[in-house]
Amino acid sequence: MVSGYLGWVKPKKIEELKGITEGSLKSKIKRKVLTKGLHYKLVDGSVMIHFERLDAFFEEAAV
Repeated sequence: MVSGYLGWVKPKKIEELKGITEGSLKSKIKRKVLTKGLHYKLVDGSVMIHFERLDAFFEEAAV
């Protein structure tokens, strides 16, 4: 677990810290599993993922 607040990060950082691949994240976006504006957003054509919200999403899914 990473301490502190990271906020919006690139998918590579999610892969580095959580082991969730960029391909897996893109697949979840394409299938609308993740919500635009809540879990991810586009900035100048690049996908940004909200680290803490994604973490909470997976914690809830594990219950």
